[in-house]
Amino acid sequence: GLCAVVERWAKVRDGEQAQERRRAFVDALFSTLARYHRLILLREVLTEASLDAIATVLRFFALIPRGGLDGVVHLLTKLDEGSEAQKALLRFLVGAGANMVAFYKQRLGQDNILVVLDALQQLSAVQGDDALLAIRGMLASPNASIRRQAMLALKGHWSTEIFVDVLRFLQFPDVGPRLAALDVARVSGDKDLFEPLETITERSDFPKRDSDERRQHMLAMFACDPPRGLAYLRQKLLKRSPLSGKRGKALQEGAVLAVLDIEGAEAEEMLALWLSREPAKSPLAQRAVRALEQRRALAEEGFDDGTA
Repeated sequence: GLCAVVERWAKVRDGEQAQERRRAFVDALFSTLARYHRLILLREVLTEASLDAIATVLRFFALIPRGGLDGVVHLLTKLDEGSEAQKALLRFLVGAGANMVAFYKQRLGQDNILVVLDALQQLSAVQGDDALLAIRGMLASPNASIRRQAMLALKGHWSTEIFVDVLRFLQFPDVGPRLAALDVARVSGDKDLFEPLETITERSDFPKRDSDERRQHMLAMFACDPPRGLAYLRQKLLKRSPLSGKRGKALQEGAVLAVLDIEGAEAEEMLALWLSREPAKSPLAQRAVRALEQRRALAEEGFDDGTA
């Protein structure tokens, strides 16, 4: 059949001129076929022929405008998951700029969690309401890893609906979804998130959270509203707070760790002042000293605040 003919021509290795004849033959062959029959032959080649034959045939489809590749995208679902043929076709379609949303949405319904996680990651790079609706639909997945990846896939996108999703995830009892929501919040830079984030720090369970989560939470506050964020951190670091015991220490530790990740003279000044009041041998103080020394060394080399 035609597939065998394509396979035979794909194996031609007799120099550049012969390869040009091979490509011209395949182009001519596909040009004579109706769109439906082109897809039938492509599917046959993908399932039965060698990778050389597949590459030869895909060269013809590269000449087709993006809008004409929808039927080719559909073929991805007909190939064995993870097969070399599927990988080759997927690489070609992504490189050709084809609309892949339908394919990735179909993969969201698979039982293989790794396939679903990959589909969410791919959809995160796609602009448009269709992709965002598909991602947000996975926020309700019963699988914690999928919920977390769905939230992370929203990073770089923003809307009123995503704002609500972030607030909801920040209330989750599990740390994974909360950290994912903090990541999205930090990138959004939405000032309206500052007050809800601050309110969470006042809850009785906040000091019980891992120190890294407290750090990321306060960094998200700073990213959403830098002036208010710095004022909050200064208060936790330097003000003689009525809070005492474990709660006060936990909040102060989170603030110190957050300030260590913030560049600029004001952050350095806060750290220096806090160190003047903190016992020099405490692990947190020693960590802060090392960070300050590193910053000053970089500043002497002309890299203060990330600029030469």
